[in-house]
Amino acid sequence: MFDASAVLDAPLFDPREEAACLPLERLEAEITQLAGNLAAAECRWLLLVAEFDRRRGWEQWGCRSLVHWLGWHCALDERAAREKVRVARALSSASSASSSLGDGSATPRSGPSPASPHPRPRRIS
Repeated sequence: MFDASAVLDAPLFDPREEAACLPLERLEAEITQLAGNLAAAECRWLLLVAEFDRRRGWEQWGCRSLVHWLGWHCALDERAAREKVRVARALSSASSASSSLGDGSATPRSGPSPASPHPRPRRIS
C-alpha cells in the first residue's frame, strides 16, 4: 500500500541546487537528453491533437474550432494553438517526419543551424 505521508515528509528538492553541482559535461548531456525527450513528447502530443482534430472531438465541447478548444483546455493563446494545429496536421500526413520526432532525433523547430550557410530569414517587425 502507498504511504502518502512518506512523500509529504520528504525534504523539498531544488533542481537549481543540483544543476549548480553538476560537472559541465553532465549538465550538457542532461540538457541534450531532455531536449530529445521533449521533442518525442511533443510529437506524441501533436499526433494526438491531429487525431482529435480528424475526429472533430472539439465539437462535443461546443467549440468553434480545434484552436479554440486548445486555448480552453490546454491554455494556449490563439496564435500558439493555430501553429500547433498546423504542425499537427502536417505531421499526421508526413510519416517520416513524425517518426524522427517521435524517437527524439529531430525537433519541430529544427532547421538550419546558426552556422549554416543558409540560415532561416529573420522576421523584421
